[in-house]
Amino acid sequence: WLIFPRAIDPDGAAPEPAPALDAATIAARRLAHPDATPTIVLLDGTWAQCSRMSRRIPELAHMQAFALPDARAIITLPATRTHKGKISSNICWQYPHTTIPRHLRDMVVTEYGVADLRDKSDAEVIDAMLSVSDTQFQQGLMAQAKKVGKLPADYQLPVEYSRNKPEQLESSLAAVQQQGELPEFPLGSGMGAEEEDLAQALSVLKVQIGSKRALFSLFWRGVRVSASGRQRAALHRMGLAEPGVVRERVYVAHLLAILPC
Repeated sequence: WLIFPRAIDPDGAAPEPAPALDAATIAARRLAHPDATPTIVLLDGTWAQCSRMSRRIPELAHMQAFALPDARAIITLPATRTHKGKISSNICWQYPHTTIPRHLRDMVVTEYGVADLRDKSDAEVIDAMLSVSDTQFQQGLMAQAKKVGKLPADYQLPVEYSRNKPEQLESSLAAVQQQGELPEFPLGSGMGAEEEDLAQALSVLKVQIGSKRALFSLFWRGVRVSASGRQRAALHRMGLAEPGVVRERVYVAHLLAILPC
């Protein structure tokens, strides 16, 4: 099943729209091919781009094309990123590499919520994006919007937007995590317990590389940690159970500062 982005081509580039992929269509095809493994290929692009891809790629050319009726386009991203120990916002006022035209903007999801942008005015879009951005960057984004007249001069950030902080998320989820109902890898990882611990720790360490201050802070925390059994298992997996040279001891300190106890 080849999925096109829209049931009707808004640009008129295709003479006939693809049929909608609904429950009846799925049931009929399963009945006609009971032994076949269902395969869905979702093309990401405009109608014309998807049409060209389906013609030029031999594996797709023989597949029946369908469209998802009333589908939504969802962009997911973390509200912030960290590079060399410095935190910056992924939600920016200007970005030179636009990925979609404004008339196709739809939904944006961050860890702080969902911004529904379809059929919204610029001011409504900006307000929605502020609602899913990190608190420490909201004032700057709002000021830029007001400066160019995209937000009313008397616009104020709603009080609930001020809760968009990592520590607020951790606090809100702590009780659920303690009950074991929200594991770190909800869909599974294919890794052992110590590998899951290392995957998370190394991800934290990776974004600090390049910041001497951040790395020294982690080192200072780590040298004062007495390794637990869980941490020792992770260090053994890294081949650092018995560190020798100074570099290995530094690695151990950094990991102990981050690894769960």
